[in-house]
Amino acid sequence: MSNQSRWHRTWLAVLLPLLAGAVLMPALSCAQGKRPPVLPTAAERIAAWKQANPGQPLPASVKFDRLLTTGQVDALVRQSGVAPYAVYMWSEGMTGIHRVDRSKARPGVVAEARQRTLEMKEQALVSIAFRAKLFVTANPREKVESQGELASDARSLLIRRDQNEKMLTAVRRGAPMIYGLEVVGTEQQLAALVASPSVAGWEPAAILKWGRVAVPHPKPPAEAGRRFRAEAIESLTPGEAYSRLQQMQEGAANAPGGAR
Repeated sequence: MSNQSRWHRTWLAVLLPLLAGAVLMPALSCAQGKRPPVLPTAAERIAAWKQANPGQPLPASVKFDRLLTTGQVDALVRQSGVAPYAVYMWSEGMTGIHRVDRSKARPGVVAEARQRTLEMKEQALVSIAFRAKLFVTANPREKVESQGELASDARSLLIRRDQNEKMLTAVRRGAPMIYGLEVVGTEQQLAALVASPSVAGWEPAAILKWGRVAVPHPKPPAEAGRRFRAEAIESLTPGEAYSRLQQMQEGAANAPGGAR
């Protein structure tokens, strides 16, 4: 799908996980029970692309040696001349991709990824506040204190709010969170990008059966394997968690516009 940002984490399957060892998009895997296709060498992929698409820019992915800010990535893109169409990000236990159709690749996609992520986190906090209101309305305190599953649900809502608030803060202050891109560019442009000390590796696209184009994913950083922890919330008693949810919904109701 075009022009979309997608975020996922261990507790919410918004997307299929970006597995640390994955090489291809899940949709490009072979039938269930079979191994994914083995890619030709990088040189073979470049030669095949030039033969099949003479004069056309080559799609490729790049992985950075660390998390970079929007400004740092934007500078690399503009200096090299490549055009991004997918931005890979990680922050506060969440890994996500902002992607547009390859035909719409442009430098502005990098800044667009940050803005779209900010909007999604703001929307997520509104949704969580609304769910807290529904939870408190449907479940009296005594019921939550006596049922372990409900107490766990209450803590989960608080943890989700904490995670999204921290990520929203990180986006607003411009914290480093981009670990890779998918781009299109000429061989010279790609060479200029890959020559940057910030680039840890790159993979040119492969042409598969029936002309499908596979661009290997840049691997997520080591941090992506860590689960987001909120020990202070996890240790709350059922009654304390319930009180926090009440405070959350009251704060949302008193905010400009009220809870939605």
